[in-house]
Amino acid sequence: MNYYSLQNSDSTVFIQRVFRSLKNGRKPPGKLELSFCDFTVGLTRFLTFTKGMMYTFAFGLYDDDFSGSLNLEELEELVKDVWGTNALSGNSRLKFILDALDSNKDGVVDIGEWTLGVKKHPTLMKAALMMQLTLRTKIFGIQFWERRMHDFVNREKEKLKIGQ
Repeated sequence: MNYYSLQNSDSTVFIQRVFRSLKNGRKPPGKLELSFCDFTVGLTRFLTFTKGMMYTFAFGLYDDDFSGSLNLEELEELVKDVWGTNALSGNSRLKFILDALDSNKDGVVDIGEWTLGVKKHPTLMKAALMMQLTLRTKIFGIQFWERRMHDFVNREKEKLKIGQ
């Protein structure tokens, strides 16, 4: 399947990063090749994410050093991938994002700051959420995936109740 034909847009680095993550949860180097199993399992996970899960997923796509926070270089990569290299001219967008998200002003954005920040500034998640919406619409329809998402959330709640 060619996602770009579903989206009616040009290939973006962000979209490529999402599909690369389907391989093993991270961005493997080299040419992107997914087995049918990797693609199906990864896509099913992606399409059943709640908004909160999507925030965590997007954060993980850019936390390249597994530090639990996004440093300036990782945020720069995110800005470039989502809005293009022109978005970095003068660093105004990057500075705005860092100022908006880094509530304790330590120069990095941790997962808590990220989650609160993307709730206040939803355009930061627009590319990921639009990708999910487009795929949900084209593959079985939105209602199908909404039911799957709610079923997943309910199963996880049950697991918490019984202590698994």
